[in-house]
Formats: sequence, C-alpha cells, structure tokens
Amino acid sequence: MSTPSTNPVELFERWFIIPLRQVEQIPSGDGAIVAYTSCLYLYERYAKSLLDSSGKKADDAAFYAQLASDFGFLSAADGELFWHIVRDGFLHQGMPLQAGRGGVALPSWWMSGDFKKPVEFQDVRGTRVLCIQPWLFRDRVLHLFRDRPDLIAHSKSFPWASIYSA
Repeated sequence: MSTPSTNPVELFERWFIIPLRQVEQIPSGDGAIVAYTSCLYLYERYAKSLLDSSGKKADDAAFYAQLASDFGFLSAADGELFWHIVRDGFLHQGMPLQAGRGGVALPSWWMSGDFKKPVEFQDVRGTRVLCIQPWLFRDRVLHLFRDRPDLIAHSKSFPWASIYSA
C-alpha cells in the first residue's frame, strides 16, 4: 500500500517517472506508444503551466512557439503540425492523425528507437515524414519537469492530486 503523500514532486516520481522508465523494459519496444502518449499530456501540462507562470497567456500560438522551442522545431507552424498529428491523433484515437479537415493528407509518421532526436520532420525520398523517438521524447519531457518541479502543481484548472489515508 502506498504511503499517504501530498508532495507533488514525490507523487510525480511515483506516478509518472518510475512507470515511464519501467515500460521501456517491455520486449521489442512494445511499451513505446504508452510512454510516448503519456508524455504528450504531461508536456501539455508543463508548457501551459510554464507560460502561465511567466505571465503569458497559454493560448495556441504561445503553446506552439513553446513546443517549437523545447523540441527544436524550425517554426511554431511545425510545432502546431506535430501537435495536430500526434496529440489529436494518439490522445483521441490511439494513433497519429493522418487526414486533416477536408481530407487533406498529413505527413506520414515513423516511430523508432534509432532516431537521434525526440521528434523531427525529415525528408525521406521526397516525402515529409514525422520521425518520433519515443524514449528521447519521454526523457525530454521528464527533464523539463525536473528542471521546473514547481510547474507540476501549478495548474489551477487541473489541480494536482494527493494521497490521503482513509
């Protein structure tokens, strides 16, 4: 049984860091999608809390600019495209979105532990492909929170939970 706790940093470690590290031990990389998708909503929490704590409005434009900065996209537009494909895809239907409004095709995606960056768009034989390295993405998101643990419990709209004894 878990020890009661109200410490957000301790709970973040217990609820996210430890499980997200352990899922990498599943053979053949089969835990990658679970780790990656969990880090999508964690990143959203981080970025919106960072913007808010800086006195900025956490609107879409600011969010995409922060995403581009944190993950090295060339532009906020690439950050927005990435987020649309993966966040709207994985967190709504369990796979990346491949057709936008009006049936417009979105870039294909590849996920591999061999990529050198957490996420990037690459030109593959003349086709733009979103390349995702799930473990590096996980590590980047967890690193961002470790650098700013005050942001774990910053959200007023989605307050951090605690464990209390009954």
